[in-house]
Amino acid sequence: MDGWIKLHRKCFDNFLYRTNKPHTRREAWEDILVNVNYEDAYWSSGNEKIECKRGQSLLSLDSWGRILNWDKSRVKRFFDLLKTEKMITIENMKKTTRLTVCNYVNYQGEQNDNETQKKRKRPTIKEEEELRDINISLWRESFDVYLNECKREFRKHIDDPDFISKMKYFHSGVDIKKSIVASFEYWKTEEAWILKKSKKSTKKINWDLTIQNAIKKNKVYFTKEELQKQSA
Repeated sequence: MDGWIKLHRKCFDNFLYRTNKPHTRREAWEDILVNVNYEDAYWSSGNEKIECKRGQSLLSLDSWGRILNWDKSRVKRFFDLLKTEKMITIENMKKTTRLTVCNYVNYQGEQNDNETQKKRKRPTIKEEEELRDINISLWRESFDVYLNECKREFRKHIDDPDFISKMKYFHSGVDIKKSIVASFEYWKTEEAWILKKSKKSTKKINWDLTIQNAIKKNKVYFTKEELQKQSA
């Protein structure tokens, strides 16, 4: 047989793919093709903005381990094999790893083929909300959709006086708004997105609970001077 087919990412939500067993090497290769970028994008690490091109990923070895249900050493051995076979290249970076699929176009076709001939506009926040009413798991298919939803929910919670007041009641001496901002630094990353969608039972993200738990783990306390000003 000759030729090729495109495999939609949504296929991986099917029950045939939902398993907690360690992946075979073939399944691992398929997951690499599914999880690398299908278009150029940027990844934030602190104040640094890193380009991640089409066919690349900036997931850490630990993140790949969670996706493949492998330990880190097995992931590294498999990547070394793929490097030897000239299927991928690997670049070690601070805090993460840049993986590039060699000849990615051979697997996914040209970006301007019949299916994507017209340049797609990124959906606005309002459009995303309408789409989510139709398909609440849309965020699983696109990191951009997830990121916009994440930004909107963190912004909404930080501007919600009732939520802030409730969190202050449970976390005495904690600067809730700064704690939310500190939490956002993790939840805006591709690694957090991968972690969320690895939980197959999660159809719609419960952001209220997510942010409450994030505050517990990222508490930023008021300084003595700030507490003194509040009590004055």
